[in-house]
Amino acid sequence: MRLIKALCSEKHISALHFESHYIYANRIETLREYFDQTRLKMKLGLETFDYDLRENVLKKGIPDFSPEIISRHFDEANFLFGISGQTRLLSSTSLRRFSIRR
Repeated sequence: MRLIKALCSEKHISALHFESHYIYANRIETLREYFDQTRLKMKLGLETFDYDLRENVLKKGIPDFSPEIISRHFDEANFLFGISGQTRLLSSTSLRRFSIRR
Protein backbone atom coordinates (compact mmCIF):
# COMPACT_ATOMS: atom_id res chain seq x y z
CA MET A 1 0.00 0.00 0.00
CA ARG A 2 2.92 2.34 0.67
CA LEU A 3 4.12 1.89 -2.91
CA ILE A 4 0.66 2.60 -4.33
CA LYS A 5 0.33 5.71 -2.16
CA ALA A 6 3.80 6.92 -3.19
CA LEU A 7 3.04 6.35 -6.88
CA CYS A 8 -0.23 8.27 -6.56
CA SER A 9 1.70 11.20 -5.14
CA GLU A 10 4.54 10.97 -7.64
CA LYS A 11 2.28 10.59 -10.68
CA HIS A 12 -0.38 13.04 -9.42
CA ILE A 13 -3.06 10.34 -9.47
CA SER A 14 -6.19 11.79 -7.90
CA ALA A 15 -8.49 8.74 -7.93
CA LEU A 16 -8.11 5.00 -7.46
CA HIS A 17 -10.62 2.20 -8.04
CA PHE A 18 -10.28 -0.82 -5.75
CA GLU A 19 -12.42 -3.93 -5.64
CA SER A 20 -12.91 -5.56 -2.26
CA HIS A 21 -14.63 -8.63 -0.93
CA TYR A 22 -17.50 -7.85 1.41
CA ILE A 23 -15.70 -9.40 4.40
CA TYR A 24 -13.31 -6.42 4.32
CA ALA A 25 -16.07 -3.78 4.35
CA ASN A 26 -15.21 -2.77 7.90
CA ARG A 27 -11.64 -1.90 6.78
CA ILE A 28 -12.60 0.42 3.95
CA GLU A 29 -12.86 3.57 6.06
CA THR A 30 -9.30 2.99 7.31
CA LEU A 31 -8.16 2.56 3.71
CA ARG A 32 -9.87 5.83 2.74
CA GLU A 33 -8.11 7.59 5.63
CA TYR A 34 -4.74 6.13 4.57
CA PHE A 35 -5.21 7.41 1.01
CA ASP A 36 -6.28 10.81 2.29
CA GLN A 37 -4.88 12.67 -0.75
CA THR A 38 -6.52 10.30 -3.25
CA ARG A 39 -10.22 9.71 -3.87
CA LEU A 40 -11.01 6.00 -3.54
CA LYS A 41 -13.85 4.36 -5.42
CA MET A 42 -14.60 1.02 -3.78
CA LYS A 43 -16.27 -1.69 -5.84
CA LEU A 44 -18.03 -4.83 -4.61
CA GLY A 45 -18.57 -7.98 -6.66
CA LEU A 46 -22.18 -8.23 -5.52
CA GLU A 47 -23.47 -10.03 -8.65
CA THR A 48 -27.16 -9.86 -7.58
CA PHE A 49 -29.43 -8.66 -4.78
CA ASP A 50 -31.32 -11.97 -4.92
CA TYR A 51 -30.09 -13.48 -1.64
CA ASP A 52 -30.82 -17.10 -2.56
CA LEU A 53 -28.95 -16.91 -5.87
CA ARG A 54 -26.08 -14.89 -4.41
CA GLU A 55 -25.49 -17.01 -1.31
CA ASN A 56 -26.77 -20.50 -2.11
CA VAL A 57 -25.60 -20.72 -5.73
CA LEU A 58 -22.74 -18.22 -6.10
CA LYS A 59 -21.50 -18.55 -2.48
CA LYS A 60 -20.53 -14.86 -2.26
CA GLY A 61 -20.36 -14.69 1.55
CA ILE A 62 -22.47 -11.53 1.88
CA PRO A 63 -24.80 -12.19 4.82
CA ASP A 64 -26.80 -8.96 4.62
CA PHE A 65 -30.08 -8.62 2.72
CA SER A 66 -30.52 -4.85 2.63
CA PRO A 67 -29.09 -2.78 -0.26
CA GLU A 68 -28.65 0.12 2.15
CA ILE A 69 -26.47 -1.99 4.45
CA ILE A 70 -24.57 -3.74 1.65
CA SER A 71 -23.77 -0.49 -0.14
CA ARG A 72 -22.78 1.45 2.99
CA HIS A 73 -19.01 1.19 2.32
CA PHE A 74 -19.03 0.71 -1.45
CA ASP A 75 -19.35 3.20 -4.30
CA GLU A 76 -19.82 0.71 -7.14
CA ALA A 77 -21.02 -2.85 -7.63
CA ASN A 78 -20.52 -5.50 -10.27
CA PHE A 79 -23.63 -7.39 -11.36
CA LEU A 80 -23.77 -10.60 -13.35
CA PHE A 81 -26.50 -11.18 -15.90
CA GLY A 82 -27.43 -14.38 -17.67
CA ILE A 83 -26.58 -16.69 -14.75
CA SER A 84 -28.35 -20.04 -14.92
CA GLY A 85 -31.56 -19.71 -12.92
CA GLN A 86 -31.58 -15.91 -13.08
CA THR A 87 -34.68 -14.44 -14.70
CA ARG A 88 -35.14 -11.03 -16.28
CA LEU A 89 -37.29 -10.12 -13.29
CA LEU A 90 -34.47 -10.98 -10.85
CA SER A 91 -32.03 -8.91 -12.91
CA SER A 92 -34.27 -5.86 -13.10
CA THR A 93 -35.11 -6.15 -9.39
CA SER A 94 -31.39 -6.07 -8.53
CA LEU A 95 -30.88 -2.94 -10.59
CA ARG A 96 -33.88 -1.18 -9.06
CA ARG A 97 -32.75 -2.10 -5.54
CA PHE A 98 -29.21 -0.83 -6.21
CA SER A 99 -30.52 2.47 -7.52
CA ILE A 100 -32.24 3.14 -4.17
CA ARG A 101 -28.98 4.56 -2.84
CA ARG A 102 -28.01 6.50 -5.95
